[in-house]
Amino acid sequence: MIHHSVIHTIIERKDGGGKPVAFDCAFVKKSTGELIVANGVECTSSHFQPRTYNIKFSNNEIRKVRHIGVMELNGEKVYR
Repeated sequence: MIHHSVIHTIIERKDGGGKPVAFDCAFVKKSTGELIVANGVECTSSHFQPRTYNIKFSNNEIRKVRHIGVMELNGEKVYR
């Protein structure tokens, strides 16, 4: 299990060349409560207030994800 306080360190990770490192996650869609599974996504930007991340899917779609909505990260459940 992963504590929610370390989510940002995993999501915002960069490789030696400064490029985002891909990760897998599952998050809750705010408008419907639907669980979205995202594999091999990258963080393009993050915002501290409100705590959100813009993640890029393999088809180049970019979605905003709320920190509190992240339920699973790299196959591990997130706890609060």
